[in-house]
Amino acid sequence: MFPDIGGGELLGLAVLGLILFGPDRLPKLAVDAARVVRKLRIMYANASADLRSQVGDELQIFDEFREVRKIADFRPKTILKNQFDSLLDPPVSKSKPPTSKIDPDAT
Repeated sequence: MFPDIGGGELLGLAVLGLILFGPDRLPKLAVDAARVVRKLRIMYANASADLRSQVGDELQIFDEFREVRKIADFRPKTILKNQFDSLLDPPVSKSKPPTSKIDPDAT
């Protein structure tokens, strides 16, 4: 859910919560926070289901447009940057280094 928060940050938040709210109120606050998050998820799921049932086909058009937008980038700045980058940095070929056809040891 929070990919940028590590174990150290979670431990720091737990200690901070323990200091601010005390050991008696902290478990009750954690349970209340979990209930609020669960209710928000349920509300989001219901609203999303209602919207999909009412709008249906129109949302599919937007989903298709979103996929096309990912494929074709319409931002001129990005298109030009990609073109200039490819011109300035030509692809490096992975060919073998040139070898000598003349044997220097042969007399």
